[in-house]
Amino acid sequence: MNSLNRAAIGMGIGSIVCTAWLVRITTGQAAFERKALDRCWQRIHDTAKRVNPDCVIWLSCNEVLDPILRDTSALREVDRMMDESGTPEAMRQIAPLLGPRTQQLLCLVGWADRHDARNILSDTGNEKYGIYGFSKPNADSLPLPVSRYLTRPLESFQGNDRNIAALARFFNREPFDFVLPPLLDSHYHWEGHSDLDEMIRLNEAHGIKLGVTGEGGKDWGLKNDVALEGFVERLRGKAVLKGLQVYGPDWPTRYSTATLTQLDYVAADALLFPDKEGRSVALWGAGVSFPDAEDFMERYVEYNVQVLNGPINIWSNPTFLPDSLQSRYSQLWTRGRMLKVIRAAARNHVAVELNSKYRIPSAAFVRLARHEGCRFCMGSNRHDKEPGDLDYSIRIYMECKLSPEDLYYPAGVRSK
Repeated sequence: MNSLNRAAIGMGIGSIVCTAWLVRITTGQAAFERKALDRCWQRIHDTAKRVNPDCVIWLSCNEVLDPILRDTSALREVDRMMDESGTPEAMRQIAPLLGPRTQQLLCLVGWADRHDARNILSDTGNEKYGIYGFSKPNADSLPLPVSRYLTRPLESFQGNDRNIAALARFFNREPFDFVLPPLLDSHYHWEGHSDLDEMIRLNEAHGIKLGVTGEGGKDWGLKNDVALEGFVERLRGKAVLKGLQVYGPDWPTRYSTATLTQLDYVAADALLFPDKEGRSVALWGAGVSFPDAEDFMERYVEYNVQVLNGPINIWSNPTFLPDSLQSRYSQLWTRGRMLKVIRAAARNHVAVELNSKYRIPSAAFVRLARHEGCRFCMGSNRHDKEPGDLDYSIRIYMECKLSPEDLYYPAGVRSK
């Protein structure tokens, strides 16, 4: 019998993790099998550690109590030992056979109702175990969006989805009865290149209501009353909120109050940034750079304050930086600069967007903004059917321990 019949047909060696898979066979003598397993393990272990002494070897086993595993060097030397069946009792039984540095893990997702993640995670006696989950490659094995797992009660899910929903709460340090408040994506751009009714249905299935946000610049997009009224008419009868994202400090002069009051909200950002010569720079564009980052930030903060002082409801893309400066986000967005824009938003009752596309603002910014009295909204900033979600918005909402009372829900535009 070849040792590969017993152990690890698939092995991946990387700079971080080397994974060995054990599969059970039922033929052959125990002593022979144990020796074959040891020889195979030694080859895996020595090769991985020779390539990278700091790599982690992870052993995933579907029957950790198999007697062939007892007293093998694999158990004594492996870095991570996972029980695919997710059985704490089995892991407790093999604990004396493991090496002093081996971390034990439980797989709690993958085999549908064979796992009960909630009960296992509720037992404080299992706190020492690492937690893992996977799905078999079935047609329906892809997990649902995070929003769907968290906007519905745990009991409404079955099988793997129920276990994933339990882990979503556990990893975010939330109780198992935690349910997100109704979600609104107030930063969805529908430009007519997708079936809006389909997008509404898809988002509603995930517990999300859409806010369709048109864009209006000085001489482009929804640039005047006629264009904006056409946008409102196209959305008439649709189960969405209607919003407008505006650009430039003179935007209120482009629209009449009668037309604006047909909207649910107005949003604005500072991404069309005036340079020192007064020309607009699209900060999201490729190759945008500023040799003097500190000078840029001082002018950028002042421009954001100017935007926030306008009659808007939502501050979109807050704290955005060009690609060339994003690696210095924490350095450039100092506490003083954060406070300056945050206090302008709070003073003018402007909601701060939790933007999932750019993954901004930071948790530190959100905590400070909440302390200063700001409210928040969520935005995917997606266009038509391009990929997008509210995952970052939800994560920051949970990480910063925001509450439903901290969220802004549009109730009409403000007077100019």
